Amino acid sequence: GATQGAKRPSSAVGRGYSRHEIRLSTKLHTLTQELCYGGPIVEVNPMEYDLDTGAHSTYSLHYHLVLVVKYRREVFNEELRDFFREVVSGFADNYGVEIKNLEADRDHVHLLFKATPTTDLTKFINVLKGASARRIRNEYGDHIEDKLCGDSFWADSYCLISTGQVS
Repeated sequence: GATQGAKRPSSAVGRGYSRHEIRLSTKLHTLTQELCYGGPIVEVNPMEYDLDTGAHSTYSLHYHLVLVVKYRREVFNEELRDFFREVVSGFADNYGVEIKNLEADRDHVHLLFKATPTTDLTKFINVLKGASARRIRNEYGDHIEDKLCGDSFWADSYCLISTGQVS
């Protein structure tokens, strides 16, 4: 493992090597260049990932979720955005999700989050939409009743994009 990593440290990233092994192989590679070639030391910096680990896996799963208010009605203000943030953070941990950023425009929200390989994304998103819609209607019903009719708050569809490590 270490010999292969020393030959090509950039290929070690994301292939089961720990951060420590990658750093060691990079240092070994640099030292080998200096000793064998006698030239200036060339630093090899493989792309650094913020990796998470499980019992048998190493992963980095980042997503961008966009939820749109039904009929694109402009209901979000700063107070409602802060309330939505509280609702989301209240149950995200139960689904193995870490909210990295949340922004709201008047008619939609953007969520950047990290997940685990075992996270059921569809279930998380559906629970997020259902629970937040109920809580928003209970708490801010007077604010949204003239903009939305019926029990729905979110549009049926959503946009989910895997992002790598965007923050």
